[in-house]
Amino acid sequence: MCMRPNYFFNNPDDLVNHILTKFPDEPWVLRLNLTLYFLFVTYAAAYNPKDDTNFDLETQPKFIADLTFTADKYGPQDYSVKEKLKNEYYQPKEYSFQNNQVNQNVKHFINNILEQLKDIDDFSLVDRAHHDNAWFDAYNNKESKIMSREQMILDYRD
Repeated sequence: MCMRPNYFFNNPDDLVNHILTKFPDEPWVLRLNLTLYFLFVTYAAAYNPKDDTNFDLETQPKFIADLTFTADKYGPQDYSVKEKLKNEYYQPKEYSFQNNQVNQNVKHFINNILEQLKDIDDFSLVDRAHHDNAWFDAYNNKESKIMSREQMILDYRD
């Protein structure tokens, strides 16, 4: 039995550049981070089920990308994304998904989540994230504001 890959996008910048092609205008950093957060948590919950005996997940990466979220008053933020966006580091570029099951799963997953999020305003998304235990626990932790991936999965698992 082989080890499952950890990340689909080994370089998170590829995910960000891909997402940027889906917005009509360049999003604010808050919007971009919230989009990344909801993509990250819903993907992690979907592909890390409590009982995986009914699923063949051997080749499906555990996480969409290596993102680290910090509990900020405006919800979950990946500060490296914030810096890179501010410094105009990103270049919107459609990711070229291969024609195999894993790639197509990820492509459809991203499109589906972006479609669900597009009509929800930023403040509603912040409010939703504030209800997540992963955000709440980290925000109230004096030692570290880094959000737990395990808790994010638990928050979104059915």
